[in-house]
Amino acid sequence: MKINSFLSLIFNTPVHPVKMDWRGKQTKIQSPFTLYDNNLGKLKIKVKDRFINEARRDEIEIAINKSGFSRPLAKETLNIFENKNIFGKNIEVQEKFRNKNLRLGELMRLMSVAQMNENKSPLMRIFSRNSAVYFHAKYKFQPDIDEYSTINNVINPILLEKHPLLTEFAQEAQQYKDEIWTTDSFNDEWLDRVNDFLDRYIQKVIEYKLPVQQHPINSYINMKLTRENLLKNRDFFNQLFTKHGIDYTI
Repeated sequence: MKINSFLSLIFNTPVHPVKMDWRGKQTKIQSPFTLYDNNLGKLKIKVKDRFINEARRDEIEIAINKSGFSRPLAKETLNIFENKNIFGKNIEVQEKFRNKNLRLGELMRLMSVAQMNENKSPLMRIFSRNSAVYFHAKYKFQPDIDEYSTINNVINPILLEKHPLLTEFAQEAQQYKDEIWTTDSFNDEWLDRVNDFLDRYIQKVIEYKLPVQQHPINSYINMKLTRENLLKNRDFFNQLFTKHGIDYTI
């Protein structure tokens, strides 16, 4: 069997992956391209961009379109600032295309990761719904909590953790809880400790493949993907690009 055919069977992707092209000098923008998906057929990845002068940022909207549909199957807006930091708004997927193993959310995340890589962005930050925290964590985003009230909200449910593989986190959460109520103020070191704690908890839930509904994060939280973490996990992302039939590497 030829190597291309073999890879196609493994990854369930076209034999000839699609290349991404880029335009723009100051901010690199994905040029529109057509992608073939084994479940959804031909998809058109479209990109709109405009410079917001008063805010000194580029606003980029990435959308997955399909012929016959009046609106995108999925879309996300990214703001890229002068320092190249990115702020991503919610990934929106049409309801009937959610949770059907179609991986549109994953494809959208890969588009923003490619955007981050091409612009050599130091940081991509998002404000995650509580129900989407595990989704973003799967793609290497980490908690970036910066408010006292949010700390309290995320620690309280972990205090009640009963799963035998996670009881150590309940004990650690109690330590943080005790410290919160005996400390007059908190600082960056405090925040770093809590973010690291929550990240470890989330990653253990993912590692053990536990039902996330039974281990909820009961608060919207900031999450971040640093360039360091992007490069550290480049093999993970590159495999996903291959799986989706995209010839792109980080």
